[in-house]
Parts: sequence; structure tokens; C-alpha cells
Amino acid sequence: MCNLEKKSGDKKPPIVKQIIDFHDDLTKFNEYCGFLCDAFAGIVAHNDMLDSNSTSGFEHNAHWLKNRANKLREKFKGIKEQALIQEHPDL
Repeated sequence: MCNLEKKSGDKKPPIVKQIIDFHDDLTKFNEYCGFLCDAFAGIVAHNDMLDSNSTSGFEHNAHWLKNRANKLREKFKGIKEQALIQEHPDL
């Protein structure tokens, strides 16, 4: 059996599926980041002062971006650890 195939009795999806799902998450995240960065650059470039709604929007999105990046990093760390275990079960 290939190391990337799901072993019988495993409750988690095979590593290949996890990697594909992570790629999909990362793609969506990158699209959002690109849009957000373009929007922020446009707002800052064309406004001398930001109102309270803009400021709180910046804060909200900055917190979201940080939290999402942390979650994706932790998810990827878990996938890498699983891949290492599957590749080297005796470690």
C-alpha cells in the first residue's frame, strides 16, 4: 500500500485529501488578501482622513487576517506532522 493511501481504521482523511483541502483554503485566503490589500491601498491613496467606520473596518479585517493566517499555519503544521508520521511510522 502506498504511504499516501488511507489505512483501514483511520478516522482522518488521507494526507493527499488534506493537502488538496489546504490548497483550496490557501487559494481562497490569498484571493481575499489580494482584494483586501488592493482595497486598503485605494482607500488610503484617495482619502486624506479616514472616518470611524473605515478605521473599524481596517481593525476588523486586520484581526481577521491575523487569525486566519494563524489557523492556516497551524493546520499546515498538523498536516506536515501527519505526513512525517505516515512516511516514518517508527519515529
